[in-house]
Amino acid sequence: MGQLFNSAGMAADMIGSKMRKQIQKATREDQPHLLFLPDADDMRVWHVMACALPGIWRGGEYIFRLSVGDEFPQAPPKLECLTENGLFGRGGAICVSIGEFHRESWRPSLGMSGFAKDGIVNGFIVFDALDESGGIRINPLRQSKIAKSEYPRVRAELAAASRSFNRARLGAIAERFEELIESGTTPNGSPFEASRRIKLIRGGTDPQEILDRAEGSESIESIRKRVMQAEELRTATAAAAAAVAAAAPLTDAQVDDLMGDMV
Repeated sequence: MGQLFNSAGMAADMIGSKMRKQIQKATREDQPHLLFLPDADDMRVWHVMACALPGIWRGGEYIFRLSVGDEFPQAPPKLECLTENGLFGRGGAICVSIGEFHRESWRPSLGMSGFAKDGIVNGFIVFDALDESGGIRINPLRQSKIAKSEYPRVRAELAAASRSFNRARLGAIAERFEELIESGTTPNGSPFEASRRIKLIRGGTDPQEILDRAEGSESIESIRKRVMQAEELRTATAAAAAAVAAAAPLTDAQVDDLMGDMV
């Protein structure tokens, strides 16, 4: 029996060591569109905020949950969405190209932060391709009464309402992200880049450099090329994004009414 407990303890120590390295990697990279909150009681569970995104997602503050099992990093994290956004559905595991439903495409070197960047942020950037993928909990609007021509408007409205949604529905998690946005710093003492951008956008400024900064695993030019390739697909959403920039945030009641259309 003692040997069994010793084995379990060693396994827990190994997982803890792996996850501490993942936390160090995530904070060292300081990605401009992501904030990370590892669970204080279980390092295998992280809450991640995707934010400071371009186009119809401008102003969106989307919270996701990543969780891993003992096989990590050989197996990818499980991805769940907690904030309504109109692209990634809530209520369970989400199918992305490098996730648990496509393990053959997973690269252990990505880790938690790389998974969040490739699976979440890049999904928002090239959302048109995701819309047509048919993946599990991808594009919940497809099962709604909302016409496809209305997708940009709905998504832009949900982006504007996301902060209020998080505070109303996610409680302590949303509060911890607010604290991180206000006071979070990288290991070298500088503010998290994503926090800085959120503050600018909340203050009504749309930083031109929002497309990216070269601190992550992918260069500015690489991401800029990816974004420009999707520009034609996003042209139709520009008017909706501009309208939302000047609009007042939705109330909780308006969010409920909007989500009622998706039933």
